[in-house]
Amino acid sequence: MLVTYLLASGFIFMAYSYSKSFKPHAHTKAKLAVLLSAGLIAAAKWQAGLSSTVVFFVFAVSLAVLSLFITLAQPQNH
Repeated sequence: MLVTYLLASGFIFMAYSYSKSFKPHAHTKAKLAVLLSAGLIAAAKWQAGLSSTVVFFVFAVSLAVLSLFITLAQPQNH
């Protein structure tokens, strides 16, 4: 379970790095990294033995919070 959380943290850092980039397809990669990290967080909860309803709720909340985090991290064009 600890390894799953470490992998999720790595994907969160990767998503943050891609969201700061101006390179083509960087934002798509950031969104994919957010999706993977939310999935890994939900998988860690599933490994802990929580019910599927709780795992789905954790996935949805993680996806929403991480998506907001990546959106706010994007550079602003003025």
